[in-house]
Amino acid sequence: MVKRCFKCLSEKEISEFYRHPQMADGHLNKCKECTRADVTAHRTRNLERIRHYDRERGKRAEARSRRDWYAKANPVQVWASSVVNRRWRFKEFRRSAACGDCGTSENIRLHHDDYMLPFVVRALCATHHRLWHVENGPGANTIPCPMF
Repeated sequence: MVKRCFKCLSEKEISEFYRHPQMADGHLNKCKECTRADVTAHRTRNLERIRHYDRERGKRAEARSRRDWYAKANPVQVWASSVVNRRWRFKEFRRSAACGDCGTSENIRLHHDDYMLPFVVRALCATHHRLWHVENGPGANTIPCPMF
């Protein structure tokens, strides 16, 4: 399949365009070569601002909380989460579109009742997921890590 780049106006194979799910054919309308040139030009024009952003990004609260969770979390919990995430990434597993309690499709989390059964998960919105843990504690098979 051939596609025309709106920037350089040349016709190229579809493999010469980055994938983009919101486009009609699933690819950007600008070829990879033009996209790379634009990104490089933007970076050189805004180098200080980009470097400042990169330095500050690691200091944000969500980055710290993610690092803390992996550092202090139960190893069985980390293992169960990574198994589900890996299957999600390789499209062997699909998340439910709606919360099992209220039916909303916003902010869905996958919840393990028992971490030793990593494929037995259910979808809960962030609010119901937090409430479940407030009422029931950390879940079954949460083993305190001896390293912490």
